Amino acid sequence: MEYPLAQALYQRIRQRAFVLANEARRVALDAAAVGVAALFALAAVGCAVAALWLALAPLIGAPSAALAAATALLVAAAAVLWLRRLVARARARRAVVPPPAGPDLADAALEAFGANRYALLLGAVAAGAAIAERRRDG
Repeated sequence: MEYPLAQALYQRIRQRAFVLANEARRVALDAAAVGVAALFALAAVGCAVAALWLALAPLIGAPSAALAAATALLVAAAAVLWLRRLVARARARRAVVPPPAGPDLADAALEAFGANRYALLLGAVAAGAAIAERRRDG
């Protein structure tokens, strides 16, 4: 464990990239599945509405049959949205990210500072001397 801060940063970046890749894959699969299902559902709904309209037209008249078909479409749309909401909530509960396995970033920074304290102080002195030199010449 030569550079604990760098290792902790690497672990955080790797974990975040893994989470983002899984999320992107899930969203792409969701979009494809919803698109295909929407095409099939659209055809099926069209057939069902036409059948309902044709069946009700002789019984209740053409205008009332159109209203009944529209009502059936609205009920079906509400049911689909309600089911999608349930699925989204279930996925949100399952998508809990585990905590990182490595050291915490703050702990790693403190450890790195403690291990390289004199080098950091020497670098700060050198930077201060360089700035003073530049101001004096400037």
